[in-house]
Amino acid sequence: MQANPSCITLRLKNHKSTTLVHADPLASFLDIRRELLIALHLTRPTGRLRNGVEIPNDPLDVLLARPRDVHDVSAGWVRLRTEDEASEEELDEEEQAAAAQDVSTTKKRGAATTGKGRSAVVRRPNCPKAAGLKDGGVLAYKFRSELGARATKRDVVMGGDDDEGEEWDVVIASYEDTTGTVNEGDVGAIGSLDEFAGASVARNDDDDDDDGGQDDLSHA
Repeated sequence: MQANPSCITLRLKNHKSTTLVHADPLASFLDIRRELLIALHLTRPTGRLRNGVEIPNDPLDVLLARPRDVHDVSAGWVRLRTEDEASEEELDEEEQAAAAQDVSTTKKRGAATTGKGRSAVVRRPNCPKAAGLKDGGVLAYKFRSELGARATKRDVVMGGDDDEGEEWDVVIASYEDTTGTVNEGDVGAIGSLDEFAGASVARNDDDDDDDGGQDDLSHA
């Protein structure tokens, strides 16, 4: 089958491992989660990640995060809340909240209409393009089970303001250049991953090595 030239490569990171998912920019995040799980199950026969966490079967048990700043690895990660995680009722509530804020904003500006200048309420992206992700984009992932036994799917979806202290197990490799300067790996600032074009197999990283992990490859 001929590769889709419009596909982008997303790098999904957990601990020291990176899974490359080749996806259409308009593919749903649900499909991307599903392809991630397929790759993980194929390449980890123990059914667990290298940090010991069990790999789930439900794609909605996969939580995603994006870098706070692609130019600063130390800035950490913020949860990427996507449309496929929310129920219809929750999406309706968010749309109503956005509409209410639109009305409030336009009134403050003395505008006669409310159809211009959408509000600052962030709508959930449904695909990489809507989330502003490009070729080489980096996402962190973890599983719902890591949130604790009392965390329900609704708890995860609604979230609140707890993103600030949320932990994501991602180890970014560093290296020393010829001048002795220590450089950290990037989290999406370098862009295209042309060097991975044409890859068509999945490889499992060795759980006992510390080289940062091989790359698993999947398509969405």
